Amino acid sequence: MNQGDRTREGDRENKAQVEIGAAGMLLTGAFIAKGTPMNVTWQQVVPVVASILTIIVIAVVRVYSKTLAAITATMPVTIPLALWIVYADSNGDQTTVVQFVEALSITVVANLFFVLAMWLAARAGWRLAPLVLAGYFAWSIALALMMGIKHLLGR
Repeated sequence: MNQGDRTREGDRENKAQVEIGAAGMLLTGAFIAKGTPMNVTWQQVVPVVASILTIIVIAVVRVYSKTLAAITATMPVTIPLALWIVYADSNGDQTTVVQFVEALSITVVANLFFVLAMWLAARAGWRLAPLVLAGYFAWSIALALMMGIKHLLGR
């Protein structure tokens, strides 16, 4: 095999990796450009896939049950995924995991205010954009208050 044949063979291999990667690049670490590896990990892929699947389930389920759609929308799907990422990145360091879970507890309270504000806005007949903005406004105020309390308590 001469140099030209090896170059064409190498080009075919790279092309095959790109073609295989187009279908499964998240799993294969495909080559996007010649010699440029795409380093994607499960920790990056799983949260995205879980989010997409959740949105699809909500879209399908809402036709049958608004309550089931709401339950699906608020299921703790991303929390375990985020915990997995934190756990893996810290090699299971207990202090890091505990700090992350404590931070989650603060944001859960803020999320309650988010939902409460949107509920009040929806009852008042607000349109979608102001309704969501009211939720985020209440969420940011609640989060700031919770973080302030945490700071005052020295935690």
